[in-house]
Amino acid sequence: MPRVQLTARFCDAAKSTDAVQTDYFDADTPGLALRVAKGGRKTWSYLFTSPATGKRTRMTLGTYPATSLSAARGKALTMTSNVEDGVDVARQVKGTGIVTVGDLWRRFDAQHVANLRSAGDIRSRWKKHIEPSLAHIRLADLKRTDVTAISSPLAAAGKGIMANRVFETVRLMTRWAVNEGYLETNPISEMKRPVKVESVRERALSTTEIKTIFDCLPDASMSADTEAVFRLLWLTGCRVSEIAELAVSEIHLDQRELVLPPERVKNGKMFRVPLVPGAVAILEEVLAARERRLERLGLQSPWVFTTLSREGASKPLVGHAVAKAVNRSQAVFKLHEAFTCHDIRRTIATHLAETGEPPIHIAAVLNHLSVTKASVTFKSYVHYAYEKEKRAALERWEARLRGIIAGTDNVLPMVGVAG
Repeated sequence: MPRVQLTARFCDAAKSTDAVQTDYFDADTPGLALRVAKGGRKTWSYLFTSPATGKRTRMTLGTYPATSLSAARGKALTMTSNVEDGVDVARQVKGTGIVTVGDLWRRFDAQHVANLRSAGDIRSRWKKHIEPSLAHIRLADLKRTDVTAISSPLAAAGKGIMANRVFETVRLMTRWAVNEGYLETNPISEMKRPVKVESVRERALSTTEIKTIFDCLPDASMSADTEAVFRLLWLTGCRVSEIAELAVSEIHLDQRELVLPPERVKNGKMFRVPLVPGAVAILEEVLAARERRLERLGLQSPWVFTTLSREGASKPLVGHAVAKAVNRSQAVFKLHEAFTCHDIRRTIATHLAETGEPPIHIAAVLNHLSVTKASVTFKSYVHYAYEKEKRAALERWEARLRGIIAGTDNVLPMVGVAG
């Protein structure tokens, strides 16, 4: 266990000299060590003699570089001071009531997941796939085989994407636990995703399928809010969470657009969504019904599509709830193959391309920066968001969608575009 003068440069370059891991003890801060695993993961540790038991004890202070050298030294010095005062810092840190994986999940959910845009999806995976098998396991006893036992059956059943997402959810939780000091090491740190290559969905609905869906929609038993979200997906090309979790402040009917803040958008960039006439009409009806409902209940809510918790508090409708409702309605639609909410985006893009819409305009509608900002020229020099082109493309799509639903659609190239 070498003792060295730790510097940021040394920490960046440090490698394990052992088959498993190497501890580099800081010459300036007693008890502080940088533990470097064979795979390259770096964790801060603090070793001390417990004033309660007289035994040598190791505490995890975080990971590097998330926890900097100066921050780790500060934590170690605070612990040294506490130990010298006779404080049992091991009990102080570990006495959090976290014994099982389920206990850890509740802390992880409250302190980390709740702040993520993907919280609904993560919670759904925990509830359906992870909790039944892992919640009761003691955190200290969690092994790779426990995680494999829930991801492998999904992969074997052809649900490779879900198998990977379940694994990634557990890995995210255990990494957070190490960083927060609830685990000394991550038991699945060296594990790889269950499925190396994920099969990408290619489902795009035909005009016949689209007409069938809208013909059957009144019999789909969706709530009024869910049906409104579903219809708006077809008119905006948005992701389901972007519409389901819409805030009133994000709607600008006078400008006929939605303005989605960075924290609600997958690429982390503010996004303007043009509202075609059909979308404006839906939102006007939804907002009027919302006001009547909230007034009747004596509630206030910042969200457009508001639901109530068991305690009676308002909360937003979430994307995965709409996705579930659409999945339940597949028996009513009776298509040859089920579809998802995300397939609606692919369908819109496909039909826009079929009618001659330029790829960069389609990418602008879908908010795909990988196309609209693909080159240095467009990323650094062209500061243009294609707002007019997005609106025009969605207006042409709305006209075609109305024709499909009415059974009068004819696929014609756009004016000015060679057929």
